[in-house]
Amino acid sequence: MTNFRRFTGLQYYLAHARNTVHVVVDLPRAVTEESFLQLVGDVVEAAPQLMWRESLQDNGHDCDATGDWHTQCAFQEYDNAQIAARDLSHRLGHPLHDTGKPAFRALCQIIPSPNGPQSRIVFQTTHALMEGGDVADLLRGRDAIRSERSTISARIPVLARLGVWLVIPLLWVINLSMAAFEKTDRADFAMARILLDRTDLKRVAKGIGISQRDLLFALTTHHRKPGKKGIFAAYSNRPAARVHLCDDEYLTVRMDEVRIPKSDAFETYAKDLATTLKARGPSPLFTQMWYRRITQVHRWLHPRAPWLYPRQLFGFAPYDVILSLLPPVRVGRNFPLLAGSRIFAGSNTGTAESCIFAMGPKELTISLWSGAERESHVAAIRARAAELGIDADVER
Repeated sequence: MTNFRRFTGLQYYLAHARNTVHVVVDLPRAVTEESFLQLVGDVVEAAPQLMWRESLQDNGHDCDATGDWHTQCAFQEYDNAQIAARDLSHRLGHPLHDTGKPAFRALCQIIPSPNGPQSRIVFQTTHALMEGGDVADLLRGRDAIRSERSTISARIPVLARLGVWLVIPLLWVINLSMAAFEKTDRADFAMARILLDRTDLKRVAKGIGISQRDLLFALTTHHRKPGKKGIFAAYSNRPAARVHLCDDEYLTVRMDEVRIPKSDAFETYAKDLATTLKARGPSPLFTQMWYRRITQVHRWLHPRAPWLYPRQLFGFAPYDVILSLLPPVRVGRNFPLLAGSRIFAGSNTGTAESCIFAMGPKELTISLWSGAERESHVAAIRARAAELGIDADVER
């Protein structure tokens, strides 16, 4: 392969999970095919890694960014909005992997509405190439070209390193065993899109005395059935600098986990969540170390004992839900076509439920990726929002 680049540890895991990220842009007007293709060309220029070809067999990327990206684009006009929504759901549910083509897809749908034709533009790529921070940068008109990140020296005690290696075999066995009994069907998973009023969100968060992030996390988890120790959630954060030996060499995102104490009273639950997250602070180095080491073990053992690795392993996560808040979304001057648009950013994580939040100037969007209980989750979130006085709607 030309200009071959081997997966980093996190890229390896996300690629084998067939984790596909997507941005759905709703525009209140119709666009032309020519302007759509111009937009795609501008995006590819700002993020040339979209042209890379991802290979699970070779465990890496062909980084040759030359080629014709037009083959990855589709422009479709509809007479029926329901058919357009069904096509969108089908497309988002179809992961990208090992196609031998650039690891992205772009679609523009022209959809009828009572106010005239409207547009929906969809970008998809693999999570091993792009993450939420890249999406925010692109929408602000910044390039998302990867370069070396600054590093800081982390003095990790020898006992902590030894502890990680001692616990890895146990975690590895638990991980494989739990994944083997995973019964969730990927075919049941789809995305629901919820829209919240940002002014209402600020007001309610201030009234409770917590951050908007804490309120969002509470709003999307309180209705879920808790385990013995409460709701078990994973959440992402983005460090300003890479910590040597702990963070991934390509992707900047860090994952942390939290058990949220259960309370029937929503305000108490939200405050307990805020207190728990504040006490947790930045992702502990120990957590990042074991995430990295367990991935290294999987990566070494997988090609040597493939029979230990059923497909569902890579889509499996032992959490009730995965939460991720993008950096504030602003449509930059580089993409005038997107002026006045509504942005949803989501992640098809296989069989792990996720809520991705994209915060705009006046609105906040939630992309809920969920299985068979998707509609009940949406109903519960909307009902709680109504109780709190937060205007909420569902996009189809």
